[in-house]
Amino acid sequence: MMRLLSPQLSIDQYLACLRGLQQAHVPLEQAVEAYLASHSQPFDFAPRRKAALIGRDIAFYSPDNAPTLRSYPASPPIIDPASLVGALYVIEGATLGGRMIAARLAKSINARPAAGADFFNVYGDQVDLRWRELWAFFNVCLTEAEAAKALATACHCFQFFEQALSGIETTALPA
Repeated sequence: MMRLLSPQLSIDQYLACLRGLQQAHVPLEQAVEAYLASHSQPFDFAPRRKAALIGRDIAFYSPDNAPTLRSYPASPPIIDPASLVGALYVIEGATLGGRMIAARLAKSINARPAAGADFFNVYGDQVDLRWRELWAFFNVCLTEAEAAKALATACHCFQFFEQALSGIETTALPA
């Protein structure tokens, strides 16, 4: 992801990164949605979905190669409140760094909200508020005893993203 900060980033390189992110976001968001659909939790995930934003960004720069339905790798399992918290920590925590990436994308490839950078600008100036709301939810649904399991799931999710992004041809990306 650090490569997205390069001033020499090209559109093709950006698209490769978006496709890698899509490989992880789609199945992980589906797992979160499936868990929430079958378990009562005081959390509305709908406005926090980001996979469609990645698809929009890909379509903006590559309308002929817009994402189509395809199979995705199995995500880390979301089976209880602790694993839900771990997954959400990774999904939502990325929005914090996304602000920095969005600023660099605006300079390197002129990407902006509604112009190829919806994913990295997902909450606009509401990032900090959304993060605080998420932590409030964590404090409601996670006990101290479950924290280790949430951490293990977060680590598994980070590895899942790393694996999805490792498929990007690194030779095509600036160092």
